[in-house]
Amino acid sequence: MTRLPLVQIVGPYCGTHLEGEQLFRSIAPLLQKNEKVLLDFENVEMASSSFFNALFGLISENFGDAILEPHITYTSLRPRHQFVLERSRPVTPA
Repeated sequence: MTRLPLVQIVGPYCGTHLEGEQLFRSIAPLLQKNEKVLLDFENVEMASSSFFNALFGLISENFGDAILEPHITYTSLRPRHQFVLERSRPVTPA
């Protein structure tokens, strides 16, 4: 599993689609190799729905929704980030 510290990739403010696209560019090569990714939100001050929508949209377009659950996990999410994440993430049918 590869740990990606968001604050080092996109900074402490993940507020727009641009940061989502930037993070996707870091995740895509790992997903192409079928690696698991741990997104570390330590020291991230803000994470908006625009950020998550861009990130998940690009992942879904390029890899399909089904890759999210088994390949991407999260750590150090503040409650407000978790709230936004849960409302932005596509739900994979059972």
